Amino acid sequence: MANTRLPMRKIKEVLRLKPHCGLSHRQIAHSLSISRSAAADYLERTEQAGIGWPLPDFEYIYRELKAHNKFNLTMDLLWREYEEQHPNGHQYSQFCWLH
Repeated sequence: MANTRLPMRKIKEVLRLKPHCGLSHRQIAHSLSISRSAAADYLERTEQAGIGWPLPDFEYIYRELKAHNKFNLTMDLLWREYEEQHPNGHQYSQFCWLH
């Protein structure tokens, strides 16, 4: 049987629970009602991709938008800066949705 993907909310919870709460793979799996191997697999994949928690620094984005609102700073410009630093990161629509 083929593995099905987890919903993005559960994947984000896996990423948050490991460093933020210091839970083991088994504890993460139990709290999200997923298999231990699924939790371990998503953590391994994100580590290989260089993705960690938090995803991305939204407080920085908010401060930049607030500080530069008179200079036509847009989410698009901030996303382009984010994309330069994280080439395998979120696409524009996901970046805006997460903000």
